Amino acid sequence: MSEALQQTDWRRHREWLIGRQPIRDCLKCQSCDKEVGPGSAFCPTCGTKLQAGDLGYGENVLALIRGSTQPGLAKMTQFDLFVTPARLVAAKIGQDSSSVSGSLGELFLKGIELAASHAERKAAREKHRPLTLDQILKANKANRSIPFQAITKLELYQGAFGTKIKIQTESEKTSYNVGDLQLETLKRVLPSIPALTGKLVGK
Repeated sequence: MSEALQQTDWRRHREWLIGRQPIRDCLKCQSCDKEVGPGSAFCPTCGTKLQAGDLGYGENVLALIRGSTQPGLAKMTQFDLFVTPARLVAAKIGQDSSSVSGSLGELFLKGIELAASHAERKAAREKHRPLTLDQILKANKANRSIPFQAITKLELYQGAFGTKIKIQTESEKTSYNVGDLQLETLKRVLPSIPALTGKLVGK
C-alpha cells in the first residue's frame, strides 16, 4: 500500500471517529457566557436565573448568588443567597479553614480539607433542592432571612477590600463576599425591587 493511500485511509478513519464523538449536552449562560449543565435553574458562575417560575422554592427566586463571610481570622462560612422580590435568604452550605501554610504535609491536609468542603457544599445544595425557602430557613439555625423592607442601606461594593454586598438594617450590619460576575447580576436584579428604591448604593 502506498504512503499516499495510507494517509487517505487514516484521514477518513479520523473523520469517522470525529463524526461519532458524543455531542456535549451543555448550554451557555446568556449573561456571563459560561457553560451551564443541562437542566440548571441558575448559572453557577454568575447566579442568573435560567428558568421561569418559583422552581419549587415557594417564592420567585430572581437570582442565586454564592457568597461567604469571614469575620476576622475565623473560618470562612459559605452561603447560597436566594434573592426574591421581598427578601434575601442566606442558606449556609459549608465552612472552610482560613489557615494558609507552606509545608508539604500541611498543604496535603489542606487539599483533603478543601475536597471535603466541596463535597459538603454539594450535599447541602442537593438537600436544599426540594425544599421551599421557609423550609430551608428551618433546616439550619445559621440560615437567615433579611426582608428588603427592613433594610436601610444596601451597598454593592467593589474595591480594594474585595467584592461584597453590604447590608444595613436598623439593628445590625451584614456583608457577604461575592464574585465579580455575581455582583453584576445583583446590579441587574436589585434595582427592579420596589422595596429597595432609594436604598441601593453602587448599583
